[in-house]
Parts: sequence; structure tokens; C-alpha cells
Amino acid sequence: MTVSAPPVKGTEFEVDDVYEARVRFVRFRCDRESDEAGDDEPYWASGAAGDNKAEIVVCTPQFTSVSTGTVRDFQPNTYWFKGAAEAFVAGNIQVWEADHSPQSHYDEVRQTLGAIASAFAEAAMTDGPGWDAVFQGMVALAAGFVNWLLGLNKDDFIAEKTIAYSRDALARMAGTNGGLSTLVFDGGSSQGKHTLTLQVSFGPVIAAALSHSIYHAGRWSTPVHIPHLVAATRPAMFVHNGNLYAVYKAADDSILITCYTGGSWSQPLTVRDAAGQVVRSNAGMTAGSHGTEMVLVWNGNTGIVNPDTGRVIRHWTHSALVGRPALATLNGELYLFWPSEHYVGVLQRDGDRWNTLTFGDIRPFPSAAGVTAVTYKGRIWAFIRGQDRSGMPVTLAKSCSDPKALPAYWRDEQAPSGVSSIGIPAPTVARLGLGEGSDEFLYVATHPAESWGGPPVQTAVCTEQTRTHLHSTTLPENIRNDLSICAHLGTIHLLYW
Repeated sequence: MTVSAPPVKGTEFEVDDVYEARVRFVRFRCDRESDEAGDDEPYWASGAAGDNKAEIVVCTPQFTSVSTGTVRDFQPNTYWFKGAAEAFVAGNIQVWEADHSPQSHYDEVRQTLGAIASAFAEAAMTDGPGWDAVFQGMVALAAGFVNWLLGLNKDDFIAEKTIAYSRDALARMAGTNGGLSTLVFDGGSSQGKHTLTLQVSFGPVIAAALSHSIYHAGRWSTPVHIPHLVAATRPAMFVHNGNLYAVYKAADDSILITCYTGGSWSQPLTVRDAAGQVVRSNAGMTAGSHGTEMVLVWNGNTGIVNPDTGRVIRHWTHSALVGRPALATLNGELYLFWPSEHYVGVLQRDGDRWNTLTFGDIRPFPSAAGVTAVTYKGRIWAFIRGQDRSGMPVTLAKSCSDPKALPAYWRDEQAPSGVSSIGIPAPTVARLGLGEGSDEFLYVATHPAESWGGPPVQTAVCTEQTRTHLHSTTLPENIRNDLSICAHLGTIHLLYW
């Protein structure tokens, strides 16, 4: 078993951004061919995983006519690893001589490497031991799988390595020598020797640390960076039992809950089901408050969550929802809005189930990417983002006083003028005191299309009576992805990433 150094002590750090880490097979050079008659026909296989649970398994075609000095390139999209890596990446790489191995051998190699990757991913998610202990456990797991495989076909085996790179190491590698580095696979005098070239790079941001700002008296406070809240989606912010909560997805699709208390955001709780398994969502999710219950909607599930433990104490299933859903309460009833290809569907909670309000759909709307909703002066206001019939992006505002009516009447509302959004507007309702007047106002925040080089955020204030755009304010830094707002204790809180 050949092992690279594990992530060094001290890599248990908080990160600002989670980029897609990419470690690509570039080429290999045959430094010494085997002692078998004729040219060699090697192939490469690997399995790897990141600490955010991304896994990848690769088995290349065989390379024919390989002898000492031969250099061969891999196909451009051959990756040892490609995915989210917040702390480290680990895996196993093997090189085999093809000879006349049956198809079953290739299947066994792939299955073994898949098992290694899955085991590494699970080990990376284990709470408790430090990286040294985790890595040593990975080495032992890989050794067991590889030894089992060699018991089936040892003659064609050349060499293998179990390797791990910390996030810091990947960053240094990506910035040195064009990201290129080499590993030597020496199978001894009889099996041959090969030098493998890898290239490390980083893709787009998958998740980023949230920032927090508070709006009062017509201005935003200086944003505060929150490195322990690293989100991959727009957070759902809401008030539950008098406390301000945010629920969001991490880079590994797990769902996290944090609470704003004492002027700061708490360490996030990971949502787990009744059996203790981490709850994950590979689609849109949302959360909100209904009476005394915290409600979480993800994939085809709705659960009641204990905010103190993060445990789902009761849950029911339903049809999977696409896009980004929203929750809103009106006259004691909880409604769930979900975007569809041609309309926005509306569901009403009935105990531990959702009733579809067929005549409550928000139509017509050719293509909806997501929806937000808020209750304001006896009506639910829904903000819908999607494309019109010509394919152009458009944002609509509609309101309804009784979604259960047959049919429900969704009145067209004028979206705040001057707000050119690249995302779904984030609404909230607040009474901000003498500085803003004594009445409640509907606030809508969004970041405009020119946020990459112009104003980073706009907040429009509307009233029910005039529906008039009153003013805009800006934050001193860019909002790169998305935002959420919520009123609490006479102020408006903004989370963005």
C-alpha cells in the first residue's frame, strides 16, 4: 500500500467559498515497460471522494503499444475528482496491465473503486476524529478492498496509491506550474513503472459563506461576514416562536438550521430524520413557521422539525417539487407554492398532508423558475420569476385574499418599479417605527442584473394603497448569488451570499 501524506494538522478551518475542485488526469509516461513479451497495454482506474460527499469513479480504456518512453494523453474530461471539497479530497488510483483480462475483471475493479469512494465519503462525514485518524481509517479501508481485488487477479496488477489532498494543498497545487504535478507508480522490475501527471484547478463557486446586514431608518448596516454559515442555496428566513431562523442547504445537499440570538448567528444544526440520518435535498427546499411548528419542505417530503435539535419529529411524503417552493400563512392556514412549467401550483396543509388547490393555481405563467410569498394586509402576495412566452426573463407580482376559493382570484400587482432582478424578489412585511411611519409596509429586496459592476442590491418599499416605488438603498459590497430578507423586532435582516 503506497500512501501520500494526509491533510496536515490544522486544516479543520472555516471557509468563505466552496469551489468545485477538479483534479484531472492529463497524461502518463512509461518510464520502464514490464518484462512481458511485446508492448504493454495499461489502463488506469480510480475512485475518489470529497469531504462534502461528492464521489467519482473512473476506469479508462486500455492504452495499446506502450513501451519505455511512450507518453499518452488522457481524454480531456477524465477526472480523478470533480466536485465540492470544503476540507479535503481522498481516493485511490490504480494502474493495471490489460493483457487478456475478462470483462468481469473490469467490473470488479470499478465496483471496488466505487466502494472505496463511498467508504471515503462516509468517513469524511464522520463526526469526532481529526483528519489524521480519518485518513488512517481511509488507508485501512482501501487496503482491504485492494487486497480483496488482488486475490482475484494479481498477475495484471502494476501499482496503486491511496492519496489525500487538503483544500490548502489543492489551492497551492492549482497555483503552481499550471496546476500540474506528478505521481510515480512503480510495480517493480517485472511489472513496469509509470509517471502520472495530474492537473488541479477550481471551478465555479458551489457554496459561499453568508453575510448579514440589518436595515433600519432607510439604510443598511455594514455587512458582517459569517464564515461558519456556508450555504449553497438562498436561505429561507422566518420568525418562529419569536426567534429569527435561517434554513439553507450546504454544498453536500444537507440541510442546516441556524438561529439569530444575542446579536449573532448560532452554529448550524444539521437536520436529521428520526433514525438519525442526515436529511439531504437535491432539489429546491424551503422552511417556515405554522403555529407552534417549524415546517420544512424538501424534495417530496414535508417535516416538522425540532429547532433545538434539528431532528424531524414527524413527516409525510408527497409529489416531488421542482424549482424553488415557498410557504405562507393566511388566516391560520398554511399554503405551499411550487413552480411548474406552465403555472405556480398551490397546496393547502390539512394535518399531515397537502391538498392540491386545483382552482387556486396562479395562471397563466409559461415558465416559472421559483416563487416567494408573504402575507400582507389580508392577502398572500406571490412573486414569481421565470420566462415569458418569448423566452425573456420576467418577474410578476400577484396577490389573493382566499386561495381556497373556487376559483381563486389572483390579482395582478405592480412589481416595484426600478427593480431589475436576476433572481426571485425576497419579500417581507415590517413595521419599522417612527423612522418609517407607524404603518406596516411590504418590503421587497433583490439584486439587479447589473450587480456584477453596478449597484449590488436594491430594496424597494411598497404600500398596499399606492403600490408605489418609494426608494432604493444599496449595500457596500456585491451580492454574487442570492439573498433573503425577514422582519424581526422592528428591523429587517438580510442574508446573502
